[in-house]
Amino acid sequence: MRKAICCVFVLTFLAATISTAAVDVAEWDAFRLTEAAPKRFDGPFKCDATALYFVHHGGPLKVTLQLDSETDTGKLRKALVRFLDADEHYVGWDYQWFPAEGVIDKSWDFAVADGKPGIYQLRLALAGGFTFDVTTEPEVSFGVMPMRTLLRATTPEQFSEAYIYVPPNSEKWQVSAYADTTLTVTEDAEELLHLEYPEGKGEIIVSKTPSLWSVNLRMAGSAFLRSCGVPTILCPDQATARNIRGSAEFLPDGTQVWHKFQKQVWEQMRQLSPADLECEADRSFAPLLDELLKEPVRNAGLFQNYGALYHTRFTLESQNLDRDSIWFGSLHRWKKFEEQGVRWDQWSSFPDFCLSSTGLPNNLAAAYAVPARVNPFGGDEKLRNRCILAAFADLLRIHEDDTCKNATDSDMDPYASSTGFPMNQNYAFPYGLCAKDLSPELRALWTEAYRHPIDRYPFHRVSCENQSAHWLVAHYALHVVGEVEADYDRLAHDYCVMMCDPELNPFMKTGYQQEAYGPDTTYQGLTCSGIAQYYAWSGDEAAKEGLRVIYEFFNHTVAPEPDGHVWGASNFAHRTQYGWQHPQYGAGLTMMAAALPEAGLWRHSADPTDEANIAQATAAVNSAVNRVYDQAPYDSGQFMGGAAGAIYTGAFLRWLNYPKSVDKSGVLPVVREDNFTKNFNDEFFAIRRPAYYALIYTGHTAGEWVKSRISFTANQYWPRTGGGLSLFWTPDYGSTIVSMNYTAYMNHQVLAELGDGKLSWPDYWSVAHEWDEAAGALTVTSKMFDLPISMVRKHNFLAEGIKEQLTVTFDEDVAVEGLFEQIPLLKNKPGFELQVIGSEEICTGVWTGAESGEGCLIKFDEPVKISFGGDQELKWYSEVQTNGVLNIDLGAAHSQGDEVRISYLITGCRKQELPE
Repeated sequence: MRKAICCVFVLTFLAATISTAAVDVAEWDAFRLTEAAPKRFDGPFKCDATALYFVHHGGPLKVTLQLDSETDTGKLRKALVRFLDADEHYVGWDYQWFPAEGVIDKSWDFAVADGKPGIYQLRLALAGGFTFDVTTEPEVSFGVMPMRTLLRATTPEQFSEAYIYVPPNSEKWQVSAYADTTLTVTEDAEELLHLEYPEGKGEIIVSKTPSLWSVNLRMAGSAFLRSCGVPTILCPDQATARNIRGSAEFLPDGTQVWHKFQKQVWEQMRQLSPADLECEADRSFAPLLDELLKEPVRNAGLFQNYGALYHTRFTLESQNLDRDSIWFGSLHRWKKFEEQGVRWDQWSSFPDFCLSSTGLPNNLAAAYAVPARVNPFGGDEKLRNRCILAAFADLLRIHEDDTCKNATDSDMDPYASSTGFPMNQNYAFPYGLCAKDLSPELRALWTEAYRHPIDRYPFHRVSCENQSAHWLVAHYALHVVGEVEADYDRLAHDYCVMMCDPELNPFMKTGYQQEAYGPDTTYQGLTCSGIAQYYAWSGDEAAKEGLRVIYEFFNHTVAPEPDGHVWGASNFAHRTQYGWQHPQYGAGLTMMAAALPEAGLWRHSADPTDEANIAQATAAVNSAVNRVYDQAPYDSGQFMGGAAGAIYTGAFLRWLNYPKSVDKSGVLPVVREDNFTKNFNDEFFAIRRPAYYALIYTGHTAGEWVKSRISFTANQYWPRTGGGLSLFWTPDYGSTIVSMNYTAYMNHQVLAELGDGKLSWPDYWSVAHEWDEAAGALTVTSKMFDLPISMVRKHNFLAEGIKEQLTVTFDEDVAVEGLFEQIPLLKNKPGFELQVIGSEEICTGVWTGAESGEGCLIKFDEPVKISFGGDQELKWYSEVQTNGVLNIDLGAAHSQGDEVRISYLITGCRKQELPE
């Protein structure tokens, strides 16, 4: 087998400093198709997202798509198909969710009666292992392009003779081949690239354009190909490739774009005169104070750091209004781009999702949509023009494959989030809040442009579902505007059902949306915020029910202190470190506080009828009205990490859907009942007895390949899942154990110190459990990471407390610096006190308590040797969680076959009840 060869041709000029491409735009636009005998690849084809380019020389054209699935591949077999004419206007669209079982044999006919000569397109988004084929009347040639997804072949020779057109100014083509793949690319009979798996990555630096590459691609079995850079439009002959021309387009100034709508967008931007864009940025809210104070609790949220109106002035003043600048319309980010110089593809190659800084177009959309009775910007047509200008600038970043790309490394990755983020943060709200008020012509243009990425990712979800949740409002915005007769409300609803129905999303059988392959507390808030935003706009009951399930489940991961403060565990969290009391972006709880008691119990501070809230909000509104604008936090970047992009956190919809009253009927599960046993899908166990509450996580939902990400140092966010206690709580004292993933020293687990700062803890993938409901006992088995140590931990749920029985077995000789049973002790108690019964060398118990005398006793069946590690702190703004670390010595050196057993009872205990 030959080694991979990559013949690299050095550019004769530096790509980073290319100015305008030497393209005769008039000549490019005047191109006419050349006649050639029709030729096609043999079908069927297999690619989840595909664009097909049909070379039609005029007259009637009928394209028939045949979709097949011979096997039952699951419950999410879906297809969205669209047909575009020679001007790239939509002339056909359909969305289908097929039955879970049975053979699928579905066909579509798309036809034009008297089509002009040009390139017609069929664009597909598929889920469910489909194959498809096309026929045409008359027979025409067509090219095939994977749309930022995996290209597969149904026969090894399917693409063994293919051609790729290299458009003007192309710089490079990157490719990755997997499994049984051989790829050879030549230009003018000279080999540019040869790949044979497993040496499957290569790159061609383009030396001349336009050009034509000959491609010999052979894929067998499960092989697939990824590519980026030069559009991978595989054509069956040279004539087809030269007619399609990479589907590139050029603006009047020679700048390359990819879609015909982008040319119209660019022209419309420049039809906005300076007078159309004259919008005063510094406006006083003082004349509206009386109106604002009619609903102070609701309106105060408009002016918080993440408020919908807090950053309006900065957003307007940051906009580039120089129509001669290539960054015309961009908000804030253009200053950074300007430093990098002008490029021939000025927008699509810079490493950001969009031209404007994250969320800033949404700020302008919110400022337009919040009504004038409380907002001096409300309904201002010139502000709306400024919003359109920014939104249209972002539309110029959509690539040929209908995605928004942020960096070369991710361009080959089909992961849907890198387009989902900007669709929510920069695209959805300007369109959804402003497009309905425009002329029919402008609204139609915006709709057509906006549909492209929506239809590319209509039902694709990712392993971090917070990123999936971005698509809900992005889909629903098309229904809000109502420009087209297409089922975008059904598309959004079905997407929500896919996320929230336990039969379709197995993680919801436990009660959460996955985050990095498992549960997460903080990021679950971002997911819930996205779902709640969608509910605020749509009223979709599927979203409400999904949120109810999630809120109810995560409410089991927290417990209140006697003073009402709530602490929550995160040792099971797969991505972030805080508990459910700090969900990211508020988890949509304010938006749902009137609809769900599970949400209302968290948001009493949002109650607009509460006198204390009214007083606080009134002061906040008065302060905001009298605010002195300060540019410094923007210049320093303090606000640019998210706050200035407030709308994507739901700031406008939170205001729009603010509860008129809060449903306060809900209470946390540990308070609502005093005796229950709940098994959450064999992943979490929640045990409530009148004397205590305990939560235990026994899951391991991530694939073992994730192990490569573990550093085995203390301070890495990682799910600590050896089956120890996540929470131990008593009604009078509150929480004693609140295990966290923030550091290895804040979790109830066996911990080994290996030296040089390295640690070992229970192997996530080794955890298994057995639940004996009759005996009231949960047994968890596990092994240590990279140590020959096995453990059996048995939780016995007694009436008065939990009897912990730990057996540690050494499968080989072991010598480490330290091996401990570690118990984190929450120290956030008024007058916290800790008392050792006996001595650290011969300890029979440890008591922790508060100045009230309430406390918790850890009582050992046999004396043990203990020690205390340094206090561990986890900060959330002004709140600091402090855990003391109790270590029970298990011995640092052991021989094969050794066994160590310890047993102890954890129970509530007042200080006066302690033994002498």
